[in-house]
Amino acid sequence: MMNTKEYLDFIDTRGPDSIEKTEIVGGITLSIKPGVWNPNKGKSTKMFLELLKDYSLKNISSVLDIGTGSGILSLYLYKEGIKDIVATDYMDEALVNARKNIKLNNAQEIEVKKSDLFSSIDRKFDLIIFNAPATHPLRQKVSRLLEPLWSPEENIRLRFLQSLSDFLSKNGKALLMYSKFDDYNPIPENMLKKFPFSYKILKTNRGELSESGIIEITHKNRK
Repeated sequence: MMNTKEYLDFIDTRGPDSIEKTEIVGGITLSIKPGVWNPNKGKSTKMFLELLKDYSLKNISSVLDIGTGSGILSLYLYKEGIKDIVATDYMDEALVNARKNIKLNNAQEIEVKKSDLFSSIDRKFDLIIFNAPATHPLRQKVSRLLEPLWSPEENIRLRFLQSLSDFLSKNGKALLMYSKFDDYNPIPENMLKKFPFSYKILKTNRGELSESGIIEITHKNRK
């Protein structure tokens, strides 16, 4: 069995490719540029796509896709009929790549914006999705190539939750990828209780030394 360091090193090998590739993900053709997360590597994007296949999109007319990367989740939701979509990322490589894939798939109604979480956002959305990168104290300093995989910020999910209520519509929902390790949990239950939300785990995947999944978040007092 691997120890924590060996396991983190193994995860590093799942980082972005160094050459451009063409991939088909969820029936959508994508060009994946160097330095941009390849959705066919790892588990998180696949988990999101599997969830969205059965997820009710009733009453959802607007979507904010944070950390869009190649744009795959925005493109999937666009093909499901949602046209008011804003896809954001803070990495210029991802923004260029998402725009290319949006054009490739004739989905130009999707708006692509540079944003650090909600920094460039000025309105509310019915659905906010964040396929958040993993965090671990041993990975606070990583190369730029690995930033789509590891957040240099130890607890990016905490900052997401601190601002979420300002951008989530009254009856809106947020879908957040969580990841925790046997020796580190960035958002323990007592921390979640500090925010005015209700939480429901919709999907989980257990690895050798870690667990990841998707949490549905809603306003606690919504009617």
